[in-house]
Amino acid sequence: MEKNDLKELIKDISAIIPLYLEGIGNASKICLKNKEERLDKRDSKKIVAELAALMAVDLMGLKKFVKLNLQIRNNIPLPLNPELLLVPIRVRKPLISRDSATGYFNYFSIKDVVERGRFAHIVLENGEEIATIQRERTIRNTILFSQLVYSKWRQVYVNPYVKGVGKELYNSAKLEMIRNIMEDELDY
Repeated sequence: MEKNDLKELIKDISAIIPLYLEGIGNASKICLKNKEERLDKRDSKKIVAELAALMAVDLMGLKKFVKLNLQIRNNIPLPLNPELLLVPIRVRKPLISRDSATGYFNYFSIKDVVERGRFAHIVLENGEEIATIQRERTIRNTILFSQLVYSKWRQVYVNPYVKGVGKELYNSAKLEMIRNIMEDELDY
């Protein structure tokens, strides 16, 4: 098993689930929108960090933004781009300390949350059902927090690579910066 090329998978990610594999230890299963699954030797937190790096997102800054806006410290939803809002949900019990127990689900791929016995399962848009170790009410609250942070994040998000408003704002800000520099140089 090796690392997957995340650049190719960014648009298709439905969920990132931590696993224990015999003889390997911690790993992850990346569930894609087309029901395909990829195994990766990295844990889910490392995959999320690499996704953020690929999209030039300051993960620590994003976490601070979410913490300040939602007043929460744990299980922080991560809006990495307009089509990838990662919702953290516990999917396993860690065997040892520092094991990753949190899976990350793309909010836009979650179809439903259903109670199955003591814990809930998440049903993805592609029909896949993933077991969790959280109750339905807790998961629905986490999804609600994700919606709230996404709406606040969308108000401040500007991506120069997105067509339309984001690009126009980026270009106008760049022009304004050039004007200011030129004015400063002319004043001397």
